[in-house]
Amino acid sequence: MKKILILSLILSCKTVFAQPKRKAFAFSIGPGVVAKTNNRHDNQYDKSDKPTNISFIPFVRLKLGPISLNGGGISLNLARVSFVSPYLILKRAGHKYYGIDMDKRKGSWFFGGGIRVPFLKAEFIKDIQSRSEGSITNLDLSKRMSFGKTITIIPGLGFSFRNSQYNNYYYGVRSHEVTSSRSVYMADSSWAYSLSVLGSYKFSDKLSSTVIIKHTTLGDEITDSPTTRTDKEQSLILGLSYDIL
Repeated sequence: MKKILILSLILSCKTVFAQPKRKAFAFSIGPGVVAKTNNRHDNQYDKSDKPTNISFIPFVRLKLGPISLNGGGISLNLARVSFVSPYLILKRAGHKYYGIDMDKRKGSWFFGGGIRVPFLKAEFIKDIQSRSEGSITNLDLSKRMSFGKTITIIPGLGFSFRNSQYNNYYYGVRSHEVTSSRSVYMADSSWAYSLSVLGSYKFSDKLSSTVIIKHTTLGDEITDSPTTRTDKEQSLILGLSYDIL
C-alpha cells in the first residue's frame, strides 16, 4: 500500500497534463524508483525517518474505455461537453506518520471529481474513510511540448488547498501526545504550491522512459507543526514502461 500511495502522490502530476487522444483500451507496465525527501520528525513507520526515502514502484497504466487506473488513482471519464472533460476519481491521499508516543496517522481513500480543459485541471476530493474527515482542492496548470516523435517535456504548476481537518489530522498534536519537546498544536487550513517537470523519451512504439522532478512548498501551517522539519518537499521519479496493449 505504501508503494501505491507514493506513486499516487507523485505521479498524479503526470495525469494532470493535457494528453493527445489515446485508444480506448491500453495497458502498460514497467519498473520505477522514487526518491523523496522526508520533512517529518521521528517517523517510526517502515524506517521512514531518513533524510531521503527511496522506494521501488510499479509503473502501471490500465485504460478500459472511460475507466483508467494509473498513478492518479481510478478515474471514470464522464460525457465530454465541448472542450470540458468532467470525471470522477477514487484515490489514496495523505501519508503514514507514526510519531513516537503518538497516535498513528494513516493514508486514506478519497473520492471526488473534477474537470479537465486545455492546460488546466481542477479537482475536489474528500476523505471517505473518515480518518481525517478532510478534503483537498487541487488546481493544476501545464503545457505539453513535443520535440519530434520521441521527446516530450511537460512543465507544471500546482496549487492545493488542504482544509483544517486534513492538516490537523496529519500535522496536529493532541493533548495526550504532548512531551517536553512537543506542545499541543492545532493546524489550520493551508495552501501548498508545487513546480514540476516531466520528461519522456520513446525508445520505440512500445518502450518509453519517464523522469519526473517535483518541488512542493506546504505552507506555514505545516512548518509550525512540532512534527515537521520543514514545509519543503522534493521528489524524483524514474521509470520504464512497456505498452502491452
